[in-house]
Amino acid sequence: MLTVFGALAEQERENILERQRKEIPIAKNACRRWKAGEITVNAAMQEVGLKPDTFYAGHFFLV
Repeated sequence: MLTVFGALAEQERENILERQRKEIPIAKNACRRWKAGEITVNAAMQEVGLKPDTFYAGHFFLV
């Protein structure tokens, strides 16, 4: 039983890492464009798929 849970946890971790590898460059690009004044705050949030609460909480600024 523990082997099954371990395998599921390992698979989920691989899925999370794969999604992060795909989405981090998108977020960095949107952040750079927003800070450069090329796009608006709303456009940056929409491009990355963040809600305003998350965006303004500062998580997006760390990119």
